[in-house]
Amino acid sequence: MKLIDLVYTLFLLVLTFDPTGYYTSSLKIILFIILTIYGIFKSSNRKILRINFVIILSMVLLPVFSVMYADIIGTLRDLDYALSHIMSMLFVFLFVYLNTMDLNVLLKIIWFNGLVLSIITLILLSFSIFIDFSAIYSLVTINPNFMMAVDREFLGIPINGLYFRSGPFIMFSFVYHLYRYHGPFKLIISIFMYLALAFSGSRTPMIMQTLILLIYFYDSKLFGKYFIRMVSLIAIIGVFYLTYKLATEKGEESNELKFDNVASYKKEILKVRTFIFGDGVGSMFYAKGNNKMLAFTELSYFDLLRMYGVPLGVYFGLLFYIPVLKRVDITEKDLFFSRFMLTYILFLILAGTNPILLGSIGLTALTWAMVIRQKVISMNML
Repeated sequence: MKLIDLVYTLFLLVLTFDPTGYYTSSLKIILFIILTIYGIFKSSNRKILRINFVIILSMVLLPVFSVMYADIIGTLRDLDYALSHIMSMLFVFLFVYLNTMDLNVLLKIIWFNGLVLSIITLILLSFSIFIDFSAIYSLVTINPNFMMAVDREFLGIPINGLYFRSGPFIMFSFVYHLYRYHGPFKLIISIFMYLALAFSGSRTPMIMQTLILLIYFYDSKLFGKYFIRMVSLIAIIGVFYLTYKLATEKGEESNELKFDNVASYKKEILKVRTFIFGDGVGSMFYAKGNNKMLAFTELSYFDLLRMYGVPLGVYFGLLFYIPVLKRVDITEKDLFFSRFMLTYILFLILAGTNPILLGSIGLTALTWAMVIRQKVISMNML
């Protein structure tokens, strides 16, 4: 592993445990600049850069123009969010550096990052067994931008959980670990990674992690082929049914809040000017679920439509899906890469109901998908 790859490993750890830069803003900026400059001077495959030029340019310019538009029409109300939105989009430039990396090195860094995150999450959860959970809840809510402590009910079952906002990164580590890792303690590490999200107290990551595991069982040859596939298919159907039940569960505070906010988005987006041009990044709207004016909520795709208008909002959203628009041929040779891209799709679904899609976490996942897809295509594996 090169020294510059260690720099990216450090950068990823900093991003994982402090995604908003609350404590490490200066360090993150310095590491970002080093990686970007290195990528610009060392990148040898200019063709791949040109192919992804539209994504990079759109991600950088559209937010800037949208903030300027909001300022011109007088809807700019939250300048801090507008600037953070622009800064987050700059993370797409990391593709230039990732393009210089060896594919296997990148995958191992992603795996290592998720392993560290899983272990720390489980350590904190273990502390909550011996320490009053309310004490941990008070501790992590000092800065809720990097971690959440939740006390909620799922289908009538009370659950206490801890959830890093970067927790979805574990999904990518988990799929790599299941399909590619052949080192010691595979089973133990698999359990760690699964439990880190399963006990997060957040519905969607729990379900996504379970779905990844079931798909692995479906693909696996460790058990009787037809038996395990039949059981896995039944279980996958069960997971989708459970997802529906949880998403529509009456009286669940999080669901009711989101349903109310959807109604507010609908009312705002259907205004003629907003529908066509948007209100601009940094504008605010009344969110009924939160009962206050907000610049954004957990419903990231609705935020795109409201801020950019429906035409540009749909276009912006589709940029995240470009890495998976090319048809994937599922064969024994490329099965892992197919499952990695499937995990990316699951991430995009999850990110649509969490405020991570339009931040550094969402852009980091996008750069992974972009570079892995391009490297696999160049290897004639897809």
